[in-house]
Amino acid sequence: MSTTIDFNDLPLLKDLTTFQRSSLHDKISTYSLGKDEVIFHEGDAANDIHFLLEGKVNLQTSTFENKSIVTDVLRTGDFFGWSGVFEGAKMTATAICASDVKLAKIPRDDFMNELTKHSDTGIQVMIRVAETISRRLRESRSRLALHLSGSSVES
Repeated sequence: MSTTIDFNDLPLLKDLTTFQRSSLHDKISTYSLGKDEVIFHEGDAANDIHFLLEGKVNLQTSTFENKSIVTDVLRTGDFFGWSGVFEGAKMTATAICASDVKLAKIPRDDFMNELTKHSDTGIQVMIRVAETISRRLRESRSRLALHLSGSSVES
């Protein structure tokens, strides 16, 4: 599937130069999945960074009792699979489509090569990755606390 990517709709990549966008555009693959389809499983090799172009995705993890807990709800423009940025990492959650979705993914090596070649932009992108990880960790802890207290968790 070929989709034109509007980098302005992807906050993580909005500061890329026209040249960087052109370079990455050739490396991005786009695809669509239906509601309830799995994008990746917790523990899978993390080789790509993913972008949600349209729709909604739930990130969830399993408890020791094999129950699933939604740790994050992603919407259009969000990125995920950030473990793919770090070599040798595994996915830390399962990503399941909460609606029909359109997605894009960039292989880790291509993504990191682009950021390394252009360190000023690379630093800005990595700051956004760190901010997102921090926010999602706080939200995940809140959802987990609600789950453990027996309260319902909004998706």
